[in-house]
Amino acid sequence: MTAMEMTMNDSVQVPGFLGNSVAAGIKGVGSRDLSLIFSEIPARAVGVFTTNRFKAAPVILDMERIRKGITQAIIVNSGNANAATGKEGAKDAATMSKVVSKALGIEDELVLVASTGIIGERLPIEKITQSIEPLVKGLNADGIPSVAEGIITTDRFPKIECQRCSVDGKEITICGIAKGAGMIEPNMATMLSFIMTDADIDQVCLTSVFKESVGRSFNAITVDGCMSTNDTAIILANGVAGNSIITETSGNLVEFRETLSGIMRDYRRRS
Repeated sequence: MTAMEMTMNDSVQVPGFLGNSVAAGIKGVGSRDLSLIFSEIPARAVGVFTTNRFKAAPVILDMERIRKGITQAIIVNSGNANAATGKEGAKDAATMSKVVSKALGIEDELVLVASTGIIGERLPIEKITQSIEPLVKGLNADGIPSVAEGIITTDRFPKIECQRCSVDGKEITICGIAKGAGMIEPNMATMLSFIMTDADIDQVCLTSVFKESVGRSFNAITVDGCMSTNDTAIILANGVAGNSIITETSGNLVEFRETLSGIMRDYRRRS
């Protein structure tokens, strides 16, 4: 079976993943601006980040944590980039993580943080921490579209790309959300992307195929010469599909690679 793109009538779900977003008041009254992705079990994780020398606080935190290759949650705010904010910005990124980990009942090191929006202003951290409890309580299997809505800034519309494919007779889902419209240049510029899959794939293979797909999609785009402090692309694979583990030498890698690359190329066409 070849990759199948999910239609608008399909429920946008990835087995084992929950999502939600709320209006925390960062962007203004009523706009969703605080989002959470949660894997019900720890997931293998790979990240690709900005090459800008001036990296935002969340990027610095994530680059350190993702070295372990395991993540369970990603907390994302829009409206404020938490960039060029010094020690206070680092403290605020750590606070977001700690409050989320406590609310979820998981280790702090399993939480990643991302921010997008205005540069040079400190996060309204109290608004964020006060919104995390309802954010966690509202997590649900149909919440991925609300996360896509919650991460946008200048985008004209949320970006969601989901496909299913078959690996060794097991149905695999890969679903990605992204933001970044009119502000994209080689080496990602202002792109945030979070991809979720229930595939069982080993860490070495996941790293290789994800970085290859990023190189062929996000890093091949040019629009206006911007390069962001916050560029982040992360993939999480929780393995609940129960397929034979995908490795670099197994024949079942081809379908997974083609499906993932297709999703990321679709981002490029829609940006």
